[in-house]
Amino acid sequence: MFTPKKFSEGCSEGTNVQQELSLRLSRTRTICDMFLGGVNAFELEYIGSCKSSKSCNPFGDSIGYLPSLMSLSMIQCSNDRLSLRFLIEFRTNSYRGYYGSPNISTSLIGEGSWDEKKNRLCIVACRIYDASSSLEKSHVGDCTTRLSLRFPAILSIRNTSTIVGEIWSVKPRNESGFFDRVQFRYGGRIQLQGLKYEYMQMDKVKKSCPMKNPRNSSNRGQYPYGYSPDMRFRLWSSNFLKE
Repeated sequence: MFTPKKFSEGCSEGTNVQQELSLRLSRTRTICDMFLGGVNAFELEYIGSCKSSKSCNPFGDSIGYLPSLMSLSMIQCSNDRLSLRFLIEFRTNSYRGYYGSPNISTSLIGEGSWDEKKNRLCIVACRIYDASSSLEKSHVGDCTTRLSLRFPAILSIRNTSTIVGEIWSVKPRNESGFFDRVQFRYGGRIQLQGLKYEYMQMDKVKKSCPMKNPRNSSNRGQYPYGYSPDMRFRLWSSNFLKE
């Protein structure tokens, strides 16, 4: 397994984000705990013009389509609960079934470690070769794919993803197997302390729905008009004979 230093070096080409914009993990809530629920499906967002799959995913044109989803399935966690092994599967739909087998031909095997200084998970991923004939004869190679993942500290009406990340290749652009950077996001609920929501449209709300003037000049507060139809209520009662 790679050392944490190797992982941090592997993410040196990733997008740098200010530390306070990402949530910290604790010893009681580690990166392994975040993936204990099994498979997590992330939506892929291709940056730029991806007209073909050749330069937009780790598999090129060999799979014949452009994946829309990626899942991270934890295989193993280290004793310090800071490093993990993943099966990274790319597919076009979120349903595989609980007992469904992953498609190894569109999957990567990866090792990752949590960077406590930058509050992000860095993953080094490798291709799996010759898996179609027999899984026992398959072997791992081409470990030039990188993934970076973090938990945003602030959500808003425009940014609702609780997990965001990116995938990229460390190969030179003119080398075979290079692909453009791909972003991914997850919008499900997560349990992390410190997550906040920032209201961004309150000024527009106040302008669209101005406060009406009270009907009296007293400073005791604003109350609904007593004869308003909204103040109506009905009451039914039934009499029962008692012996």
